[in-house]
Amino acid sequence: MADNEEVMGGMCVDTLKITSSSNEPIPEICGQISGQHIYVDMDQGCSGNAKLDFSFTGTASTRIFEIKATQIKCGSRSTPPDGCLQYHTELDGRIQTFNYAPTDETHLPNQEYAICIRQELGYCCVEYTVCPDDVPLGFTLGVLEPEMAKHDSDCESVDFVGIEGSSSACRQSGTPAMLYSKYCGDKLNDFTEGKLHVPICDCTPPFLVRIYTNMFSDKSIAADPNTKPSRGVCLEYVQIPCN
Repeated sequence: MADNEEVMGGMCVDTLKITSSSNEPIPEICGQISGQHIYVDMDQGCSGNAKLDFSFTGTASTRIFEIKATQIKCGSRSTPPDGCLQYHTELDGRIQTFNYAPTDETHLPNQEYAICIRQELGYCCVEYTVCPDDVPLGFTLGVLEPEMAKHDSDCESVDFVGIEGSSSACRQSGTPAMLYSKYCGDKLNDFTEGKLHVPICDCTPPFLVRIYTNMFSDKSIAADPNTKPSRGVCLEYVQIPCN
């Protein structure tokens, strides 16, 4: 999509705002977002439309953006469910937050959207792991010190990843494990204050990952500024066959 200027630890200077005739809420984005995609609902009528608004207020001398637009026929299997800003249709793949860049900048603020995965026939669960080539920065959302995992009620007012009905164990039958819905902090783990990343499994379709970041840049919080990189989230997913 676009490479727009981003400074101050995640606060956008240049911005890309996408709107549509359906009034679908789409977060404002910036920074390095090459290879990312967005699905925009334009309604079914001939008057449906989507609009891309660029705002260049930064001082960068070079800006690069190249966007491919594809219309999808109504009723197509390629159409994502309602409320899915991003849609993955493969058995395995990679999920990244916007501006997940190889720098010391932080993730973008004011993000709230869903990344959906199409369930394939004969597959009952999805397992998520932090991208192995990006450890330890592949799951850095908070300002915790020392680095540790938090979940559910600890994530109410901070940045988090939402995976409804999930845990570190894939249980397709029998007594269900304790299930969780939100993960935050510096480690992906369903054990509070866990110090290591662990795979998280979701066997409760529809399969989706919610991204939420509050309005504050981690580096700009005066009371508790983040002094270490806070890149956001990079997850690899794989669908697990039914028992």
